[in-house]
Amino acid sequence: MKIWGLIGLGALLPGVAWAQSSGDLTRLSIEDLSNVEVTSVSKRPERLADAPASVYVLNNEDIRRNGVQTVAEALRLAPNLNVQKVDALDYAISARGLNGFESANKLLVVVDGRSVYSPFFGGVEWSQIQPDLTDVDRIEVVSGPGGTLWGANAVNGVINIVTRPADLTQGLAGQAVAGRGYQFYSVRYGGAVGQTGAYRVYARTFDRADTLRAGAQAGDGWRGGQIGFRTDFDGQSGHFTLQGDSYYDHVPSQIPANPRGKLVGDNLLGRWTRSLSDKSEFELQVYYDRYERIARGILDGVATYDIQGQQRLELGHHQLVVGAGYRRWSDRFENFLNPFVLDPPRATSDLSNAFVQDQISRGDVTVILGLKAEHNSFTGLEWLPNARLAWRVSDNALLWSAVSKAIRTPSRLDRDLVYPSIVARSDFQPEKLTAYELGYRGRPASRISVSATLFYHDYKGVRSNEPAPGTFFPIRIGNGLEGHTWGLEAWGDLDLSEAWRISAGGTTLAKQFQRATGSQDISNLAAAGHDPDYQLLVRSNSRLTRSIDLDVRLRYVGSTPAEAVSNYLVAPAYGEADLRLTWRVSDKVQLSLAGSNLLHDQHPEATEPRRTETRRNFQVALRYGW
Repeated sequence: MKIWGLIGLGALLPGVAWAQSSGDLTRLSIEDLSNVEVTSVSKRPERLADAPASVYVLNNEDIRRNGVQTVAEALRLAPNLNVQKVDALDYAISARGLNGFESANKLLVVVDGRSVYSPFFGGVEWSQIQPDLTDVDRIEVVSGPGGTLWGANAVNGVINIVTRPADLTQGLAGQAVAGRGYQFYSVRYGGAVGQTGAYRVYARTFDRADTLRAGAQAGDGWRGGQIGFRTDFDGQSGHFTLQGDSYYDHVPSQIPANPRGKLVGDNLLGRWTRSLSDKSEFELQVYYDRYERIARGILDGVATYDIQGQQRLELGHHQLVVGAGYRRWSDRFENFLNPFVLDPPRATSDLSNAFVQDQISRGDVTVILGLKAEHNSFTGLEWLPNARLAWRVSDNALLWSAVSKAIRTPSRLDRDLVYPSIVARSDFQPEKLTAYELGYRGRPASRISVSATLFYHDYKGVRSNEPAPGTFFPIRIGNGLEGHTWGLEAWGDLDLSEAWRISAGGTTLAKQFQRATGSQDISNLAAAGHDPDYQLLVRSNSRLTRSIDLDVRLRYVGSTPAEAVSNYLVAPAYGEADLRLTWRVSDKVQLSLAGSNLLHDQHPEATEPRRTETRRNFQVALRYGW
C-alpha cells in the first residue's frame, strides 16, 4: 500500500507543479515526434507520420529519462514488444507472439546496419548487444514482416538501433550507476578532425550479481567491459563512416573446473554514402563481426563478413530503392557437458540477395511494391514480396494496409543437431509467414498522437518434434506445425502541458496452432511460443521544477496460457512500477534516484525451467554531459 501511495503521489505531483515550471521537458513536441525521421520501413529517410507500418520510436531522451543501461531493458519501453527476462544473462524478446528463449527466432536486430543474429538457433543473443546508450540516437521498433528490405528472419519485426554521428557527440560525457547487485560505469569523449571530420571514443564496464532461483543464488552473474569508436568525414566524394567495438565479458560457465566462462568479440564497420544528384544517392557498407563464448558448458563462436550496396533514386512519381548484398560466416560449436552437439562442429555458410522497392505517390495515395530474391546455403532461392497502400486522409491522419511474406531460414540446430534422442533433418525447410495488416497513425488534436494496427499472421511449416514410426525414438525435427495469430497494437501520447507528457500503449494477442496433416508433433506446440494474451504500459514524464524531473512507469503483463507451454513453467500475470527522480544540478550534471519493480520483491517473467526471479531494485546514478 505504501508503494501504491508513492506511485499515486508521483502521478499527481505534476498536476500541482506544471504551472510553476517552464520549458519543454521532452524537447520534442507531439508534432516534432511525428516528424522524426525513420529508415526501417523504406530504407530511406521518411517522416514517422508517413511510414505505412507499425513503428514505435524510442529516442535518446526516452532512454535517458527511464534510466535503463541495456538495450534489452530499453525495449521494455516499446509497447509493441514482449520482453521476458530469463536470468541475469538472457532475455526472450519478440513481437506479435512466438516468444520464449528457444522460440524467439523471428525478430531481426540491426545496430547501425550490422545484423546481430545467431546462426545456431536463429535468434538474438542480447548479451552481445551493448552499445553505449548515451550515443544512441533512436531505436526504431517495427512490428510485422520486413523481409523485402531486411531479408530472412525479419519475420515478426525489425529492431533498428541507430547511433548518433560523431559530430553530435563532442566533448566529455560519462555516467556512474550503482544499485542492488549492479554497477555500471562509462565514459565517452568526442572531438573534431580537421574541418569536416569528427570522432568519438568510449569505454564502459559493468558488474551484475547473481539473480535468485528458488530462493538461492542462480550463479548467473556476469561482468565485463567494452571499448569502441566512431569517425565521420565529409568530403567531395561523399560521407564516410568508420566505427568499431571490442568487448570482453566474464559469464557463467557451469564447468566445475572453470566456473567462469567468457564472451569476447569485436566488430568493424565502414560506410560510404554519396549523393549523385538531388534525386539519387548511393550507399556502400562493409562490416566484420566476430564473437566467441564459453557459457553453460558450451563453446560457440561466429565470424561474419558482410557487404551491401544500395541506391535510392527518384523518377517522377516513383521513389526507387534497389540493392544487393552478400554475407559469409564461419561458426564453431562444442559441448563439454553432454552429448548435445552439432555435426559438423564447424561450418561455413553464405547468403546473397538482391531487392527492389518502388514507392509510387499520386496525390494523397501511395502504393509500395517490393521484392527480394535471397539465396541461402540451406534451402537455396527464396522470394520475399511486399505490398503496401497508404492514404493520407488529412494532414494529420494516415491509413495504411499491407500484405507481406517472410521466412525464417533454418538454423544449425534445425539441420545439424545430433543427440541420442533427437535427430535434426538436413531437409528442414524455412518457416513461412503471410501477414495482413491494417493501421492508422495520426494527431487528432495538437497535443495528442495515436497509432493503432490490426494484424493477422498465417504461419506454415513451423518447427515440430516428430516421433520415429513404431519406435518413438529418435525424435526428428520437422516442419509439422501451422497456425495463426491475430491481435491489436495501439499506443499514443498526450501532452497535458509543456512540462507533463503521458504515454500509453498495449497489445492483445490471440493464436491458434495445430499439427499439419501428417504431423505427430509431441512438443505440445512449444514452438508456437510462450506469450501473454495482453500487456499494458503507461509512462508519465514530468518536470516538477526547473531542475527536477519525475518519471513514473507502470506495466501489466498477462499470464502465459498453461496449454501453450508444454513442459515449461507458467508465467503468472504481474503488474510492476518504476519510478525515477532526477535533479539537474547544472546543464551538464544530473543526479538521479530510481526504483524498479517496486510492487513485488521478486517475480518471474519467463517460462523456461531455468528462469530466475526479477527483483525489486534501487539505484543511484550520476551523469555528466548527457
